[in-house]
Amino acid sequence: MTMLKTNTLIYTEKIKLYRSNKIILNDISLDIKKGLTLIRGENGAGKSTLLNILGNIYKPSYGKIYYTHQMYKKYSSFMFQEPIFLDRTVKNNLRHALECHKILNINYEVLIEEYLDRFCVSHLINSYPKNLSTGEKKIISYIRTIIVNPSIIFLDEPCAHLDINYQKVISENINELSEKIPTIIVSHNNELDLYNYSKIYEIHKGIVS
Repeated sequence: MTMLKTNTLIYTEKIKLYRSNKIILNDISLDIKKGLTLIRGENGAGKSTLLNILGNIYKPSYGKIYYTHQMYKKYSSFMFQEPIFLDRTVKNNLRHALECHKILNINYEVLIEEYLDRFCVSHLINSYPKNLSTGEKKIISYIRTIIVNPSIIFLDEPCAHLDINYQKVISENINELSEKIPTIIVSHNNELDLYNYSKIYEIHKGIVS
């Protein structure tokens, strides 16, 4: 195994990804540490694909990805750009996440109510995702990501297409939480002012600088 740098959580070594003989990511080596890491670039640059590889959802065609501890691989939590829900109420979507992560010795009902109240969306507890606005879906998707108390968080454009109020609610919580839980965000350039990032990577046409 490659010798990892001090305080490194995740390290990629010359990752490449091909699809239909097209290079999507090319020779990417990243050093992810604690705090908030931001990956930015234009549409189609490969940001989301790279995040999926870091989150162990996709496998690279070539290269290696190292985790300094298995908890960063096993106990991570991922928020997709477009929220995906089960055809269940908000409460039961959140409960499903807790059950999948095998969160034990916790009263699920109380925990879910606490999180919904924290984000001022308690009134949505019995709503179905199809009846939620874009902002409400993002909020619930974000809550589902963090309620499981993950070891590391991956967020794909969590504030995209939201009004100022929803952006403020989510970004402020991300900044606060990233002081305790390592967080990696994919974002557009126009959202940089929302985040207190400690490291930023630029990606352009599949190449990181």
